Amino acid sequence: MKRQQALEQLFLTTSASGTAVYGNPDLSPERANTLELGARYRGGPVTLDATLFHTRARDYIGEEDLPAAGPGPAPRRFINVDRANTTGLELRAEYDLPTLDTTTLYASGSVLERELDYGRVTTTDSGTPRLGGRAGVRHARPVSDTLMFDADLYARGESGAKLRNAEGELTSRSSGYGTLNVRLGLGHSEHFDLGLDLYNLLDRAYAPYGEVPGAERSASLTGTLYF
Repeated sequence: MKRQQALEQLFLTTSASGTAVYGNPDLSPERANTLELGARYRGGPVTLDATLFHTRARDYIGEEDLPAAGPGPAPRRFINVDRANTTGLELRAEYDLPTLDTTTLYASGSVLERELDYGRVTTTDSGTPRLGGRAGVRHARPVSDTLMFDADLYARGESGAKLRNAEGELTSRSSGYGTLNVRLGLGHSEHFDLGLDLYNLLDRAYAPYGEVPGAERSASLTGTLYF
C-alpha cells in the first residue's frame, strides 16, 4: 500500500507544540503493509474487544531536529526513515451494571512499539508512547420523553516517549501523564445537544509528546442545533 505525502509534509512550514516543522520536497511516498486481527465477545452485560496489528513500512515519514536558530525550540523537518515496524494491541471492555441498566463501567487501552531502522541505527525510541488508555463510568438517564441527560467521569493518560535520530542520539522526550475529566450532556432527540466538559480536574501540569502543554483545569461548553 502506498500513502501519498501530504502537502504540508512536502512544501509548507507548520507549527507543532510551538516548534516550526518544515516541509521536505525530497520526501518519497511511504509504503506500508498491515496485518490486523480482531475479536469481540458480547455476553449479557459484558462486551470485550481486542485488536492485534502489525505494520511494516518503507520510507516511513518521520521528523528530525534541525540546528536551533535562537533561544526558542529547535525547528524540525519531515524525513524518510528507511523502515519502520509497528506492533500494537488495542483492548476495550465494557460492563453494564445489572441494577442500573443505563450505567456502564468501561476501560480502553493500547500497547504499542514502533522500531525505526535508519540503516545504520535501529531504535525503539520512536517518539511514540508505548502505553495509553482511558477508563471511566458513563451514565445516561431520560429526563423526559424527548430529553436525555448523560454524564461521563473518566481518567485518561499515556506513558512517556523518546525520539532518537539516525546517529542514535536522543533528541527529544516527554514524561507520561494522567488527567481526570468529566463530561455532562443534555440532548433533545430532534432539536439540540448541549455539552459541558471539565478537563484536568486535579490541575496537573502535563505535555503529551509532540503537542502543546496540556491545559490547566478548564471547561468547555458546546452546543449543536438541528434544523
